[in-house]
Amino acid sequence: MNRRATPVNGALLDVKAAATYLGGSERWLRRLLERGLVPCRRIGRNIVFKRNELEQFIDDLPGITPRQARFNAKKKTAAAGRDPDAA
Repeated sequence: MNRRATPVNGALLDVKAAATYLGGSERWLRRLLERGLVPCRRIGRNIVFKRNELEQFIDDLPGITPRQARFNAKKKTAAAGRDPDAA
């Protein structure tokens, strides 16, 4: 079935649109759904996502702080044999 991603309305997204919004595939999103990791709603047989809940899901994902990013960058350049402070 060749469906295009369609927002249900301004606030709701179907599975394909939500996967596109999150930057993944429909299959990836369905796997997250099976594990109960992504907030969703069922309307009959349809699964829909509230855009603001997807934004909150993204915000809650673990990440690194800017300080950790700088440390990792220095570590990478040192491992490559370059001095990061020699600019």
